[in-house]
Amino acid sequence: MTAEEKDVFVLNLLPDSHREVNAFQRGATVVVQKSIREGFGLVVSEAMWKEKPVVGANVGGIRRQIRVKHRYLITRHLRDYLLIIHKILSAS
Repeated sequence: MTAEEKDVFVLNLLPDSHREVNAFQRGATVVVQKSIREGFGLVVSEAMWKEKPVVGANVGGIRRQIRVKHRYLITRHLRDYLLIIHKILSAS
């Protein structure tokens, strides 16, 4: 598939290639994380934070990271705290 495509690059980087991953993500149009087995590396979250569309496999931590906006950002925690305070004040 990629042999004919001039704009598609497949990379297999070493685990400690953080700067290279950052540079490629910033320059990418789309980030594809097609792992067959994945722990909880942050490649997907980093790409989404850089506002890049992500195509990821439905394995391991990737499926959780696709919902990162709703689960892990400080704004979600702030909303939870405010809801708790609201419930406490409403009950009085």
